[in-house]
Amino acid sequence: MGTFSKVFINIDNIEIVKKIIGKYYKIVNEEIDTDEQGWRFWENGSDTIILSKNYNKNWVEIVLNYEFTLYFHDELLRRLSKELQTKILLGYYQSTCGDGRLAKFQNGELLLSIIQSEVKYGEESMMRLMDNWGVTDKIKQEFSIPEKTREKFFEIGGDTIYQFFGMHGLKWDTKEGENEEYLHLEIRYE
Repeated sequence: MGTFSKVFINIDNIEIVKKIIGKYYKIVNEEIDTDEQGWRFWENGSDTIILSKNYNKNWVEIVLNYEFTLYFHDELLRRLSKELQTKILLGYYQSTCGDGRLAKFQNGELLLSIIQSEVKYGEESMMRLMDNWGVTDKIKQEFSIPEKTREKFFEIGGDTIYQFFGMHGLKWDTKEGENEEYLHLEIRYE
C-alpha cells in the first residue's frame, strides 16, 4: 500500500489556507493538475504540499510530506488552526513500517495525538503506542488504546483513519474521481 497521509482543515477556502502556508513556508511555484503528485518538485530540491477540496466542499485537504518525523508539520498545523479558528484532523499510516498517527488540532492547540511505531524493547521488536496525548475514555475504547505508552499497539490503518475523521464530523460529500483538481505548492524550507 505505501503511505496514506491526509490532513483536513474545516474551512472551505483553499486560497486562505495557501496564504497562511506562505507565511511560514516559502512557496516558489504552484501548479494545478488532475493527479496528486507528492514528488512533483523533488527534482528541484524542493518539497511539495498539495491542497484540494475533492472530498468535502467544507474541508480543505492537505497532503504533507512526513519523510523526516511524524511531528514535522505540527507547528504549521497548530498555527493554521489558530489563525483560522477551526479544527484540523490528521491521519497518517505507512504500511511498509507500520508507523501511524491520528491527531486533532483546534484553535491553536494540539488536542489529540496518538502514534504507533515499531520499537525494539529488550530482544523483541513490535508495534507500540508512542504517544497518547489528550486521549479520552471514548477514544481509548473506540481504538483499543492501551493505558500506557510503549505497550503493544497496532490499530492505526486506513480504515481507522476514516473512522477517526468521521468521529470528528468529516464525511465525504463528493464522488471520488469526479472533477478532481490538486493545487501543488513547491515549498522551500528556509
